[in-house]
Amino acid sequence: MTSTAAIHIGSYAPTDPSSNTGSSVTVIQAPTKESLPNCLSNMKSEALSSISIHLQYDELLTHYDSLALASLVPYLIPNGSISVHVVMSAANGAASNNNTSSMDWGII
Repeated sequence: MTSTAAIHIGSYAPTDPSSNTGSSVTVIQAPTKESLPNCLSNMKSEALSSISIHLQYDELLTHYDSLALASLVPYLIPNGSISVHVVMSAANGAASNNNTSSMDWGII
């Protein structure tokens, strides 16, 4: 069985904690930019179908390292994916309308 890892960088905390729950989701904290390359070191290679990285918009420059993504690839099964979710809080100008999402994301 393959599973998914959700990496929370810096001070990111989901607004809906149940969104990352489930028997196949492993949530990992990476408090600093330097901790991202090694945060999956306790997992075996080729064990994950996807890795989702989550961080706050205002910590993008100080906590995100795009070059560290290469160190996460060995943990993916063939055709696995890595996605980066940058979350902008309402305090930083995100729409507070319930019909819109405050999450901007893409596959990098």
